[in-house]
Amino acid sequence: MLISSVNIERLCAALTDYEERVPEELIALCNRLLFKGIEDRGENGTVIMVFGSPDCTRNRSPKAAEAFFENRAPFILLSGGKPMPDDSGLTECEAMRAQLRALGVPNERIILENKSMYTHENVMFSADIIKALFDDKAMKILAVSGASHMRRVMLNFAHYRSIFARETQVLPVPARSSSTDEGVLQMVNRGRYAAARECLALVSYVRAGYLPDVEI
Repeated sequence: MLISSVNIERLCAALTDYEERVPEELIALCNRLLFKGIEDRGENGTVIMVFGSPDCTRNRSPKAAEAFFENRAPFILLSGGKPMPDDSGLTECEAMRAQLRALGVPNERIILENKSMYTHENVMFSADIIKALFDDKAMKILAVSGASHMRRVMLNFAHYRSIFARETQVLPVPARSSSTDEGVLQMVNRGRYAAARECLALVSYVRAGYLPDVEI
């Protein structure tokens, strides 16, 4: 099944009808759309790239720190220029840096990308930094984002493949969340809403030609 062929209206209606259980077939479809093939295979890489979000310090930057201390990559690139929703005055990447420093990651191992506002900009602006730092050599990028957001991350890397060195690999490292992971859709309304929103974004972007249409 191609992403573009998903009956997104039916899927989103079922996910957001909190009075009813989601039919098993639609749970399976949602899981295929969001989670199939984005598992962390535990490989090492050249740089850990973390995608910002309003709650990026809850799961994403801790996941990056975990990967760093497991010696999976020697550098962490933090991408996100939106202001955090608290009163700190920090951008997403600055808030993640503060957390990583508190967790013991050396400052010289942290790289900031502080202009991006959207997922495609995370990829585009980070590509320039990565090419400058690593002399445009092929590498392995460990992409850290929320599990339900990882499909969109990987499709954006595929869409902008030409701006990276030819043999660059991107490996998913999903940060788990108790409300939006695979298998929790029947239990948590917040998870169902987040899944519906992400499914709608994916299908809409693919149909509009902003992301590649792939089999799921």
